[in-house]
Amino acid sequence: MGTTSSGPVDRIERDRLTASRILASGLDRTGRLDAVLALGVQDRDGGAALALAARHPEPPLVGAPDAASPLALAWTLRGTPHVHPRADLQRVADALWPGSEAAATAVLAGSGKALAAQGTGALDALRAVADTMRRLVTRPMPKAEVSTALTVTLPARYVAFCTPCGTDHVPELLFRCAALPAGLGLVPGQKATLQPFGTVSVPAAPAGTGGLVEAFLDLYGAATKAEVAAHLGTRPGDLTWPDTRTVVVDGERLQTTPDRRDRIAATDPAAVADLVRLLPPGDPLLQPRTRSLIVPDKAHWKALWPALGPAGAVLAGGEVAGTWRPKTQGRTLTLTVTPFRPLTAGQRRALDAEADRVRRVRGMAAAAVVIAA
Repeated sequence: MGTTSSGPVDRIERDRLTASRILASGLDRTGRLDAVLALGVQDRDGGAALALAARHPEPPLVGAPDAASPLALAWTLRGTPHVHPRADLQRVADALWPGSEAAATAVLAGSGKALAAQGTGALDALRAVADTMRRLVTRPMPKAEVSTALTVTLPARYVAFCTPCGTDHVPELLFRCAALPAGLGLVPGQKATLQPFGTVSVPAAPAGTGGLVEAFLDLYGAATKAEVAAHLGTRPGDLTWPDTRTVVVDGERLQTTPDRRDRIAATDPAAVADLVRLLPPGDPLLQPRTRSLIVPDKAHWKALWPALGPAGAVLAGGEVAGTWRPKTQGRTLTLTVTPFRPLTAGQRRALDAEADRVRRVRGMAAAAVVIAA
């Protein structure tokens, strides 16, 4: 399981950690997507395409489950849609599969508690729903159609009453977490439409869980066990954790390995100072739970992470320097940028170029940037 050091701790400057994360995630646009794709890129309202375009001059396309494109979309981490290399899907399914009843209940969160309340085991339910979904979904099917078919096919013990829907169906997170083991992916550009991959099987047991932990540390350099567990949708005690040492960054105690610690310490913040990028909501750079290391001024947290309708982030000067929100009128895309501090003339010019990149990804004819007061 690995160990965590308890001796003297190192102190690392936050700007070095931030710069190392920017470079590791490929935001220098040198074509490196391996680190973000090893963990998966969250697709919040189609944001994965923007996240990849922010990193790569010509990012690969995300294809339908039956397509030959190298990237695919599926419900994976925390039951949310993520883009992964198609060749990695079985690895991800194996790594996310819970290894015990307690782990399965934690993975399914409220869904697991609802099943437990009626005497149904979470691990048994996950396997039963995955097996049944595999049999039922042999063509592209909307989520609602799959849910209805499951409800009438499965024994009643796998179904629970849903207050928002006012009806009985398979609990939401159970449905989502069973989809990838069932060999089902999501069709990009269509609202929650499932389609068979045909290349992923239901895991017999968890395998390679430590690989996702290593991918998190490769991307972010240092982290707490709690934030890694939360990102993967499990409990800290269920992680396969490497041997680590403690580092302190702006008062936050994080864990890292000696080689990653050296990589962070050797990163020059000047290497990313001139980068300007428009990051979508849910971008990999915004994912760690220790928000004070992303945006030190808590006064800006509400703007970047509101309860509803999260904003995109403006990366400038090696920092998250503001938010942006899109608005469409006809085929014109207007991006309203709200900076946390004044932007330089060069940064404003760079925003125009980045807005044009967003325009192309979204298939719009024209783009404009408005700087809010």
